[in-house]
Amino acid sequence: MRIDDLNGQLVTEVSWKPPVTLRTGGGWVLTVDSEMTVTRAGGDRVTYPGDDKVSPETAYRELSGLIIDRVEVGDAGDLRFRFEDGSTLEAPPDPNERAWRLAGPEGQRFACAAGGEVSVEPATRSALAATSGRGAPGAVRCRRRVRGNAGRTPSGRSSRPC
Repeated sequence: MRIDDLNGQLVTEVSWKPPVTLRTGGGWVLTVDSEMTVTRAGGDRVTYPGDDKVSPETAYRELSGLIIDRVEVGDAGDLRFRFEDGSTLEAPPDPNERAWRLAGPEGQRFACAAGGEVSVEPATRSALAATSGRGAPGAVRCRRRVRGNAGRTPSGRSSRPC
């Protein structure tokens, strides 16, 4: 699944106190609770364990000021940011804990729970179309996790568009 609303966003702030938090100029917030890997355009690769403190200068140098080119969530729950300079940030799912959360300025919510289950809560119908990749070749339809029977039809299917 692609999250096209992040295309062109500038990483403006990086907080490296666990959990790692990145903010964009457009109001998006990425929180990584587990391991993540940053690969620079030149091939240098650094993996940051989710439970270790890394100096803010290192994180700032690696990510701050980069412009997001593309964001994708894989079927297994892996998150991948590709930046315009060719660098990437990857956050794989964690088998035991929540791996990452992504929140948008209009209330969009994406999260990878333990084991790789991804939940999607779009803010509006227009945000849904942008985040679900409808009509985009190779895009994956979003899945909305619904607790209990709220929003379900008598057949048990969700009545909420997704």
